[in-house]
Amino acid sequence: MFINLLLHIFPVYVSFFRNSLYKMNHLIHQVERFIIAQDFPLVMIDEEDLKILKELRKDSRLTTRETGKKTGISAATVSRRLNKLVKEGFIKRFTIEPDWKKIGFSVLAYVLINVDYHDAKKRKSTQDFTAQELKKHPLVFDSCTITGSKDMVLKIRAKDNEELHNLINYLRSFEGVLSTETLVVLYEASDHDNVFEKG
Repeated sequence: MFINLLLHIFPVYVSFFRNSLYKMNHLIHQVERFIIAQDFPLVMIDEEDLKILKELRKDSRLTTRETGKKTGISAATVSRRLNKLVKEGFIKRFTIEPDWKKIGFSVLAYVLINVDYHDAKKRKSTQDFTAQELKKHPLVFDSCTITGSKDMVLKIRAKDNEELHNLINYLRSFEGVLSTETLVVLYEASDHDNVFEKG
């Protein structure tokens, strides 16, 4: 009798667990799709990674041994973590931060741009495409599309006001640009973009 009861109940439990497993796999798949859609990093960084990034942001010439001394992390661990940060795309490149005034770029300005959408529509273009094209100019250091009353902002470094003036004339004649507004920087705070110093 017990065996008959077991044979009767067992298929029910198997079916229950099979359905539960299917629902769990479906839920995991949905969560993965959400993470990918939101562009969330699947690999997170921790406090030690942030310490390494903080020191390298201040001086990318540091060796793994020097970075280890400044962070209190062993050189071997620094090397392993750096390889991971590069592989996973947390570090795009190792670069320098020049003294722009000493190398001749004494003028810093931001140019706000309104896009001519009527013209862009005729050419089947977009403001993102215009931003990419403007970034190709050697004096344009950053080119971003933005929200608000303006469509785009450019970060400009020039040798003098005459060079800046020539660039503005170039921008105003650029295909797809409706109008510009130039903001010349009077003072630039040092290390203003080292976000790892905020913690």
